[in-house]
Amino acid sequence: MHKLIFSSISLIYTAFFPMLWHKYRKVININKAHLGPEGSSVLDIGCGTGAFTYALQLEGYRASGTDISGPMMLMARKKKLNCVKGDILAGLPFEDNSFDTVTAAFVAHGMRKSLRRKFYSEAFRIAEKTVIIHDYQGRHAILPVLLIEILELLIGADYFGFRNNVMQELSEYSDDIQTLAVTESSGWYICKV
Repeated sequence: MHKLIFSSISLIYTAFFPMLWHKYRKVININKAHLGPEGSSVLDIGCGTGAFTYALQLEGYRASGTDISGPMMLMARKKKLNCVKGDILAGLPFEDNSFDTVTAAFVAHGMRKSLRRKFYSEAFRIAEKTVIIHDYQGRHAILPVLLIEILELLIGADYFGFRNNVMQELSEYSDDIQTLAVTESSGWYICKV
């Protein structure tokens, strides 16, 4: 389901690419200490058209991306990004501890709890040092929350389940979790491996 939806909206994501990578780059620049030193290897899971991957690359990281959507991957590759098509739920084509840091921007909230567990398990398997989940955190105005929930229900996502349970879920994979607000409505869940 997700694959079809995101494949069909790849052109929309491409239109927002410049705005997104600018925002992500600011967040990454301010919080670089959590990603490790420049030159560290970082995998961006669910990279879509590559905005977060591109921002990581601009900030000096050896960034790679992976996504299940072929059209999204095509758009990312057109930007000369190192991207591999892969399905995190089926297992990614990487060895254990392949990357210093594994990230995922606005991916986890889009999955039901059982799928998030598979996602977390795979992310922690391929990360050597840190897993950073960039997702919803903090406060939202009522109208955007209602719109988000309606959209999330249409694609079978679990926005409120994620927000209410993320810390408990991540604690099954890491004993060292730090949360960091990076915008008014989003944050980083920084998990040491």
